[in-house]
Amino acid sequence: MSRQPPRIEQVIDGVPVPGWRVQPISRDDILYALSSVNRENEVGNICAQDCFVTATDAKGAVLWKTRYATFAFNTMLETDVQEHFPVDFAFHENGIELVIKHEYYSKNNRVYRVMLADGGEKPKSFS
Repeated sequence: MSRQPPRIEQVIDGVPVPGWRVQPISRDDILYALSSVNRENEVGNICAQDCFVTATDAKGAVLWKTRYATFAFNTMLETDVQEHFPVDFAFHENGIELVIKHEYYSKNNRVYRVMLADGGEKPKSFS
Protein backbone atom coordinates (compact mmCIF):
# COMPACT_ATOMS: atom_id res chain seq x y z
CA MET A 1 0.00 0.00 0.00
CA SER A 2 1.31 3.43 -0.87
CA ARG A 3 0.50 6.71 0.73
CA GLN A 4 -0.07 10.24 -0.49
CA PRO A 5 2.93 12.56 -0.05
CA PRO A 6 2.66 15.08 2.79
CA ARG A 7 1.16 18.51 2.11
CA ILE A 8 3.88 20.96 3.14
CA GLU A 9 2.65 24.03 5.05
CA GLN A 10 6.04 25.68 5.59
CA VAL A 11 6.43 29.30 4.50
CA ILE A 12 9.88 30.95 4.36
CA ASP A 13 10.11 34.73 3.88
CA GLY A 14 6.46 34.80 2.84
CA VAL A 15 6.89 32.16 0.13
CA PRO A 16 5.31 28.69 0.46
CA VAL A 17 7.91 25.93 0.25
CA PRO A 18 7.42 23.76 -2.86
CA GLY A 19 7.80 20.00 -2.96
CA TRP A 20 7.32 17.26 -0.41
CA ARG A 21 9.82 18.19 2.33
CA VAL A 22 10.26 21.04 4.75
CA GLN A 23 13.41 23.09 4.23
CA PRO A 24 16.09 24.14 6.74
CA ILE A 25 15.68 27.58 8.29
CA SER A 26 18.33 30.00 9.51
CA ARG A 27 18.75 32.87 11.90
CA ASP A 28 21.88 34.71 13.09
CA ASP A 29 24.17 32.54 10.92
CA ILE A 30 22.82 29.32 12.45
CA LEU A 31 21.13 26.75 10.23
CA TYR A 32 18.41 24.55 11.73
CA ALA A 33 17.58 21.36 9.83
CA LEU A 34 15.33 18.35 10.35
CA SER A 35 16.27 14.74 9.70
CA SER A 36 15.00 11.28 10.54
CA VAL A 37 16.58 7.87 10.85
CA ASN A 38 14.79 4.54 10.67
CA ARG A 39 15.97 1.93 13.16
CA GLU A 40 16.04 -1.77 12.35
CA ASN A 41 15.52 -4.73 14.66
CA GLU A 42 17.83 -7.75 14.85
CA VAL A 43 16.35 -9.32 11.69
CA GLY A 44 16.56 -6.17 9.59
CA ASN A 45 12.95 -4.96 9.78
CA ILE A 46 12.35 -1.27 10.39
CA CYS A 47 11.01 -1.01 13.92
CA ALA A 48 11.17 2.73 14.71
CA GLN A 49 11.76 6.20 13.34
CA ASP A 50 13.80 8.79 15.25
CA CYS A 51 13.31 12.47 14.32
CA PHE A 52 16.03 15.07 14.91
CA VAL A 53 16.63 18.79 14.65
CA THR A 54 20.24 19.96 14.28
CA ALA A 55 21.75 23.44 14.69
CA THR A 56 24.88 24.13 12.63
CA ASP A 57 26.99 27.29 12.61
CA ALA A 58 28.30 29.13 9.54
CA LYS A 59 31.50 27.03 9.55
CA GLY A 60 29.52 23.78 9.51
CA ALA A 61 30.14 22.85 13.14
CA VAL A 62 27.21 21.15 14.87
CA LEU A 63 26.15 23.22 17.88
CA TRP A 64 23.55 20.73 19.06
CA LYS A 65 21.40 17.86 17.81
CA THR A 66 18.17 16.90 19.53
CA ARG A 67 15.94 13.90 19.04
CA TYR A 68 12.50 15.47 19.37
CA ALA A 69 10.33 12.43 18.57
CA THR A 70 10.45 8.64 18.22
CA PHE A 71 7.76 6.54 16.59
CA ALA A 72 7.53 2.77 17.02
CA PHE A 73 6.56 0.75 13.93
CA ASN A 74 4.58 -2.43 13.62
CA THR A 75 6.99 -4.67 11.71
CA MET A 76 4.05 -6.55 10.18
CA LEU A 77 2.89 -3.43 8.30
CA GLU A 78 4.52 -1.57 5.44
CA THR A 79 6.93 1.14 6.50
CA ASP A 80 5.71 3.94 4.20
CA VAL A 81 2.27 4.07 5.83
CA GLN A 82 3.81 4.34 9.32
CA GLU A 83 6.41 7.05 8.74
CA HIS A 84 5.77 10.47 10.24
CA PHE A 85 6.61 13.50 8.09
CA PRO A 86 7.07 17.10 9.18
CA VAL A 87 4.86 19.54 7.27
CA ASP A 88 5.89 22.78 8.96
CA PHE A 89 9.14 24.00 10.51
CA ALA A 90 9.44 27.57 11.74
CA PHE A 91 10.64 29.93 14.43
CA HIS A 92 8.04 30.52 17.13
CA GLU A 93 6.81 34.09 17.41
CA ASN A 94 8.40 34.31 20.89
CA GLY A 95 11.84 34.16 19.22
CA ILE A 96 13.29 31.46 21.48
CA GLU A 97 11.81 28.24 20.09
CA LEU A 98 11.57 26.17 16.95
CA VAL A 99 8.16 24.68 16.14
CA ILE A 100 7.87 21.42 14.19
CA LYS A 101 4.50 20.12 13.06
CA HIS A 102 3.99 16.62 11.71
CA GLU A 103 1.21 15.43 9.43
CA TYR A 104 -2.25 15.29 10.98
CA TYR A 105 -1.21 17.56 13.86
CA SER A 106 -3.64 19.18 16.26
CA LYS A 107 -3.16 21.72 19.03
CA ASN A 108 -1.58 19.23 21.44
CA ASN A 109 -0.63 16.33 19.20
CA ARG A 110 2.28 16.03 16.76
CA VAL A 111 3.49 19.58 17.48
CA TYR A 112 7.01 19.77 18.89
CA ARG A 113 8.92 22.71 20.37
CA VAL A 114 12.68 22.85 20.71
CA MET A 115 14.62 25.68 22.36
CA LEU A 116 16.92 27.61 20.01
CA ALA A 117 19.65 28.18 22.57
CA ASP A 118 20.48 24.60 23.48
CA GLY A 119 18.14 22.21 21.67
CA GLY A 120 16.26 21.41 24.86
CA GLU A 121 12.72 20.19 24.37
CA LYS A 122 9.90 22.32 25.69
CA PRO A 123 7.33 20.24 27.54
CA LYS A 124 3.88 20.13 25.96
CA SER A 125 1.23 22.31 27.50
CA PHE A 126 -2.32 21.04 27.49
CA SER A 127 -3.94 24.31 28.58
